[in-house]
Parts: sequence; structure tokens; C-alpha cells
Amino acid sequence: MAEQDQKTTEVPRKKHTNISILFVDDDKMAQMLMSKFLKDWNVYCASSGQEALETMEEKTYAVVLLDYQMPGMNGIELLKIIKKKHSMVQVIMITGSDELNTLITSLSEGADDFILKPVKKETLFKVLGNTCDKITRWTGTMKALHKKKQDNQ
Repeated sequence: MAEQDQKTTEVPRKKHTNISILFVDDDKMAQMLMSKFLKDWNVYCASSGQEALETMEEKTYAVVLLDYQMPGMNGIELLKIIKKKHSMVQVIMITGSDELNTLITSLSEGADDFILKPVKKETLFKVLGNTCDKITRWTGTMKALHKKKQDNQ
């Protein structure tokens, strides 16, 4: 059983390691843990909503892993800005809250997925694998449509 779990957690990580991820959390320990979990990925960390926005002006990210509860600009406020400015970015909310309303609010404001704390490596890889599969599919479709348009001109 452990061997099977190992295989399922390894596949997405190796398949999509070229996709850039921004992890936003004010907790330095959470940043260290996420960096360790995602050591084979292109992951960058920001400690606040403002830092995340500044980073996103300088670099393009396909995925944002976003803590729900942060001082200053909270995760929902940042989510709204990200979806307005960077609508194609996939935002995965992360929270320690056990309130159903937190999930509903996150999804209604545009979160693409949701992970509960404490974050389990297997759950993280499954959610990231699904998200990255979607990004890869979209990219392929956009390239095909662009090629079709080019061919028709």
C-alpha cells in the first residue's frame, strides 16, 4: 500500500515541474515546509498579499497556493485581485479553518480548488497534478486554435 501511495504522489510532481507556483503565506514555517514538499517544482514564496502582487508584476505564475488567513490583506482579498488582474492563474486556497463558509466563500470568489491544513503531501500533489493537467490541456487547445487561425490566413 505504501508503495502505491508513493507512486501516486510522484507522478504529478515529475510531470509538471516546469509550471511556476507562487505560495503565499505569512508563516515562515509553512513556507519552509511547502518549499520542501515542492522541491522539484518552480516554487516561489511571498509573505503577504502585497508582496505576492509585486512578485506577480515581475513574473508570471500559473498557480498560486494562497493561505486564507493572513494579516493585512487576507486570502480572499488577494484572490479577488488576482482573478481580476490575472484571470487565467489557477488559485488554490489553503486554510486551517473548519468552517464550511470559508470553502463556499473561496469558491464563489473564484478559487479553483481548496486544501485544508495541515497540508498533506499526497493531497497537495493530487490537487497540483489535476490543476497542472488542466493548464496543460488549455495550453494545447490555445496552441491548436492559434495554429488553425494562422493556417486560415
